[in-house]
Formats: sequence, structure tokens, C-alpha cells
Amino acid sequence: MDDIKRKAAWHIERVDQLRRQLAEVEDLQDVLEKYDGEDFEIGMEMAGQWYRVKLMQDLGITKIQGELKKKLIAELHIRKEVLEMTLTQLIGGDTK
Repeated sequence: MDDIKRKAAWHIERVDQLRRQLAEVEDLQDVLEKYDGEDFEIGMEMAGQWYRVKLMQDLGITKIQGELKKKLIAELHIRKEVLEMTLTQLIGGDTK
């Protein structure tokens, strides 16, 4: 019985994690669709500290923003489809 409880807890935790990721993907998609600014800020965590840089202001990179936006939107669309498919498989349901 403990094994079943452990597997059920893992399953619930995995579904919750994927649902959070899906919500983040959808939020970022919405923001990118509406974004009309010129400068992207990129951040990454290293050794417990966040480093952020603005492509145009800090680095002088001016020509990549449009292409970066298109690529991000395309990649987010793919990720959203994968998340939705995985969630559907995990919960054993139909999307309709």
C-alpha cells in the first residue's frame, strides 16, 4: 500500500509541476504577443545569483530582437503542445 501511495503522490506532484509550466508558457506567450519594445532582458541563475542583461542597452545588440521574439513564440508553441499532450497522457483523459 505504501508503494501505491508513493506512486500516487509522485503522479500528483508531476501533474502539478506540468500544470505550473503550462501556465508559465501561456503567460510568456501572451506577453510576447503584446510586446512591442525594442530591448530584451535575459536572465540566468548561476551559483544562486541571478545575472540579467539587456541586449540592446547593455550589449549593443540591436538586430536580433525581432528574430528572437519569433523564435521564442515558436518554441513556446511547441513546448505548450508537448505539455498538453503529456498532461493528457498522465491524467488519462481526452482534451475535448
